[in-house]
Amino acid sequence: MINDKNLGLMDQLFLFFSKDVKVTMLVILTLTNIFFMRKWIGVNDDLQANKDKMYERVIAEVKGEVNKQIRPIQNASERTNGKVDTLLSKADSTLNNVNHYIYQKKK
Repeated sequence: MINDKNLGLMDQLFLFFSKDVKVTMLVILTLTNIFFMRKWIGVNDDLQANKDKMYERVIAEVKGEVNKQIRPIQNASERTNGKVDTLLSKADSTLNNVNHYIYQKKK
């Protein structure tokens, strides 16, 4: 039998794993899973970051389109409000004139 203490670390590991195939396969499977899990976690983080950027771009574009659609309506509303204010001031002026006329008639 070979003296295991005189062997290097790699040789000792080889001898240990070659004795038991189940342990060898379990270690290889575990190391493989760890490697790919770390790799996929990094990939998923990148994908999530890209999705977040895409969602932000889509939301910004939608907001821009909504603002483009709303702006003419707001402008029309402002013009209408201006016309209504003008009509109200004319009506108030006319009412004041009528009240003044009625007051003058009563005197």
